[in-house]
Amino acid sequence: MKNLIWALRTQLDYALTMKINRKFWNEVDSLCEEDLHMIYEVFDEFFGPVYEEFKMSVNVTSEIERAHTTLQQIVACAMDVPYPVQTDLHIQRVIANMSQVYEDFFEESLFDAMSIAGIKKTDELDAEFDKMILA
Repeated sequence: MKNLIWALRTQLDYALTMKINRKFWNEVDSLCEEDLHMIYEVFDEFFGPVYEEFKMSVNVTSEIERAHTTLQQIVACAMDVPYPVQTDLHIQRVIANMSQVYEDFFEESLFDAMSIAGIKKTDELDAEFDKMILA
C-alpha cells in the first residue's frame, strides 16, 4: 500500500514542480485554469488503473473513489493560493500533507475493504501496485 502513495507523490512532485506556470501564478496570485486541470488529470490518470484493477469490489472502489476525490481536492485547494515566497517548499509541504491525509484517513479503510473483499495480502498488493505503476 505504501507503494501506491509513493507513486502518486512522485507524479505530483513532477507535475507541481516542473509543469506549473509559475510566471502566471506569481503575477496573478492564483493558478491558471490549465494548472488546476493538470492537477485533476494527475489524479484521474493515476487512479484510473487502480479503479480498473479492483472494479469487481464495490466496497473497494468506493474507498478508492473517496480517496481519489478528497486527495485531489486537497492538492488543488492547497496549491491555488497566492504565490508563496518559498514555492518549492510550499509544493513539498502540499505533497507531504496530502500523503499524511492518505495515511491517516484512507490507508487503513482501503486495506480493510480489500481484506473484506478477499483481495490479497499486503505484500501481494504492493507487488500488484508495482506492476500497475511500472506498466
